[in-house]
Formats: sequence, C-alpha cells, structure tokens
Amino acid sequence: MTEGGRYIKDVESYFLSLAGEGIMLSSQDYALISKLRDRQIPKEVVLRGINRAFEKLNAKDDKGRNRIRSMKQCSSFIEESIEEYSPLKERKTSEEASSEHTGVIGEAAQKLSDFIKEEKDVSLRDYYTMLRNRVLELEGAPEDNALASIISLEADCLERFFSELPEGERESVRREAEERVKGRGRYMTEKAFSESVISFRNEIIHNKYGVRFLYSYD
Repeated sequence: MTEGGRYIKDVESYFLSLAGEGIMLSSQDYALISKLRDRQIPKEVVLRGINRAFEKLNAKDDKGRNRIRSMKQCSSFIEESIEEYSPLKERKTSEEASSEHTGVIGEAAQKLSDFIKEEKDVSLRDYYTMLRNRVLELEGAPEDNALASIISLEADCLERFFSELPEGERESVRREAEERVKGRGRYMTEKAFSESVISFRNEIIHNKYGVRFLYSYD
C-alpha cells in the first residue's frame, strides 16, 4: 500500500472505530480525506479533529446510534485542529513571506496563492492548495521543462477534480462535452476526439464550478 493509501486507510479506520457498526464512508468522505492528504495535513491532526467531533457531538439519536454518520460532520472540528497546529501556521507564514520562488514556478505558485486568498469556496481553495503544493515540488527543475511540467500537473489536478464530482454530474459534463465535439468527430482521429472532449470538459468545469486555470485550455 502506498503512503497516500495508508493515510486514507488509517483515517477511515479511526473514524469507523468511533462511529460504530453499520457505517460506511461515502465517495464524498473519501474525497474529503484525500484533500486533507493533498494539503499535507498530518494524519495525527486529522485524527485529533475527528476525536474532538465525537466528544462534542456525542449525543445519540432516538435509535441509540451516534449522530455522526459521515466525515463531513467532522470537517469543522478538523479545521479547528489544523488552525491550532503551529508548524502549519509557521509554514504558511513562511510561504507567504518567501521570495525565493522565481521564474515560471514562482509565477505559477504566486498566481495560485492569489487564487487561494480570493476564493471563498472551501473545496476550490483546497484544489488550488493541492495544485500549489505540487507546483512547489518542481522547485529546482530545469526552467525549460518547468512550464510543460506545470501544465501537466494542472491537467492531472483537473482530472482529479472531475473524478471526485458525483457520478450524475460527471456524466452530465461528459455528455455536454461530447455533444460539443460531435459535429466534428467524424473528421478527427480517436486521439484528437478524446483531447477535444477533455478540452471542452475543462471549459465546462470552469464555467459551472468556477475553477480558475493557470493557463488556457482552448
């Protein structure tokens, strides 16, 4: 099992140990855990927030079950734990004050920092934070390869954003994108058709969900 997979499994196991029998995590719950992992939140901080949620919302319903049935109910308590975790505060302050990131990587990181500051939607802030962390991992890479690497990273993150949408919404977006390409499809190779569908899909994601792009995907 990969380190990322272990992170998700450990958080899942801890939550279920407190929630009791008859509880299963939803796709939204797994997406929440994945975003916490991508934000590089230490697992122990997440577990502390989950524990706090159960301590403060420990009342049972009329059938004697825990009122907490999903990770989403723990999210505000997890965020409290994150705010209290001083190393993360220090890292955030350091990143905001740092001027060491230059060139294409620095420009992309700064643009994403601006997106994070301006964005009110938590899920989009998490998306930009995940992408910024991955961009900063490129620090030290050859400048002539940096742009291509960043574009590839953003494409990967957009793919992940799309994959974490509810199934019905994914299908709706996919159908709309294919419909836009349909009239020209018979003149395209299979590869060109697929790339065009993805391009239109990303445009729909931008318009429908407000995801801002570092670069144009026309």
